[in-house]
Amino acid sequence: MLERWNAALDYIENNLDREIDPIELARITLTSEYHFRRVFSALAGMPLSHYIRQRRMTLAAADILDGQNILDVAGKYGYTADAFTRAFRDLHGITPSRARRPGTTLRSRQAVTFHLTIEGRSTMRNRITELPAFHIVGKTTRIPLRFHGENTAMTEFHRSLTPGTGKKLREFADLAELPDILFVSDGFEPEREDGSLFDYYFAVATTSPAPPGWDTCRSRIDMGSVRDEQRHRTRPRTPTTLGRRLQRMVPVQPLRNNSGTGNPDRHRNLPRLDLGSGRALDSSPTNSIIVADPIPSRCGSP
Repeated sequence: MLERWNAALDYIENNLDREIDPIELARITLTSEYHFRRVFSALAGMPLSHYIRQRRMTLAAADILDGQNILDVAGKYGYTADAFTRAFRDLHGITPSRARRPGTTLRSRQAVTFHLTIEGRSTMRNRITELPAFHIVGKTTRIPLRFHGENTAMTEFHRSLTPGTGKKLREFADLAELPDILFVSDGFEPEREDGSLFDYYFAVATTSPAPPGWDTCRSRIDMGSVRDEQRHRTRPRTPTTLGRRLQRMVPVQPLRNNSGTGNPDRHRNLPRLDLGSGRALDSSPTNSIIVADPIPSRCGSP
């Protein structure tokens, strides 16, 4: 399988100065265009379009430094003059004309290759916990995804919360397994590209309906292929409802932000629940993780 994916990467690399056909990439990897984009984004850590654009701007910088005319370079990679300037600045932070100045620092996106690494020498403890159906209750906002750096919209949302919001929310939390604040992500746009929008909740889990003045989210979840990312272990699919069955696995690697949302450091030790990707991360002293795959949810204000 990896041979086909690396062949697709070779196709991209050999056609950066031509039109790259996503259907051809899907044909090479024996998958659909939709699944190719989703899998590529998961493996490479960025959307396909973002990767292609940055690879083109990396080669374009080399062409400009080699003395080629800027308009010719723009046309070579399929851009108009204005679009080329924007794309070039997005990667390098400067305009193409400034790239020729002595001492200028340019960035580069190296070509991606995929390799398989299997680890499994350590043991892992598992526990399935039965919970009643529950609501996610708290405050919500719709903000853009950020794959790199701080998500300033998220930071501003936390700053806008009234002092004491967390204390009030903890009074609603009535599940012993989820006693603290949750950071919930839901309502993602289909491609989940950098800058696309999603719903972000500062909330708790409760079996009671949301009191007036609070936002709520009640979601149905289908337990999917559950695995520890480091150990590549899987469990069979078992349909269930959010709150009825969650897979709890300990220990795992230190918490990382799988949704690419750049949570502020001051919230690093609190649980995170991603309804869109089906992952609930709990960075309690046990470094536990709750995993599930979602089906469409119903979220919003009461």
